[in-house]
Amino acid sequence: MGGVGPPAKFQESMQPPEEVVRSALPTIQPVRAHRVSGIQMVEKVHVIPNYSYQVRRFCGKGFICIGDAHRFIDPIFSFGISATLRESEFALPHVLAYLGGQGCDLANPFAEHMLFCEKGTDNLEDMIDLFWEKPFAFAAFVHLRYREQMIDAFAGRVYPNEHQPSPAILAFRKILKRTRDYGHDDDYSVPIGSRFHPERAAIWEFNSPLATTEECMLPHSS
Repeated sequence: MGGVGPPAKFQESMQPPEEVVRSALPTIQPVRAHRVSGIQMVEKVHVIPNYSYQVRRFCGKGFICIGDAHRFIDPIFSFGISATLRESEFALPHVLAYLGGQGCDLANPFAEHMLFCEKGTDNLEDMIDLFWEKPFAFAAFVHLRYREQMIDAFAGRVYPNEHQPSPAILAFRKILKRTRDYGHDDDYSVPIGSRFHPERAAIWEFNSPLATTEECMLPHSS
């Protein structure tokens, strides 16, 4: 379970992470506070300064991660729920085929599904990044140049079987000076950080001395 909150509030509390969780959970929905009494932690509480993440190889024999379980990008447009529902829909036939004995001898029976989902989320990421990097261009595209295509995208129709990437998404990538290469394993799956702005995420630097994002919060020597 994870929660997102202002770092200033966390720092002002002067509480260790575990106590923050214990005190915050009952306040989320007070009428059900009794359900979270007597919490037993199965491991220590982790604090991550960058709430965006992407899991490498999120499908394999006997498992498929769905939605935010494998990739969480800036929640400014609340795509998380729609992505989870759509990915569940797309995963179903692959799961049924696997349970029926298909692909059981493959190293990753769900490799096709994994790439399919990554391409869709990449389209969302390009939209959100343009929103932050070039807000005036984004506004012009949404309201004027690519209105219908952007309505489709905001409705969650961002996957390869839905005429994506659309001319709008391709225009976004051009402005961002970004290309997407899916020719090799894991080209489309990266650890926490930014593949486009490594200076903003030390953990994504080549041969980074940082093993975890938690280390980014502590003083360290380069």
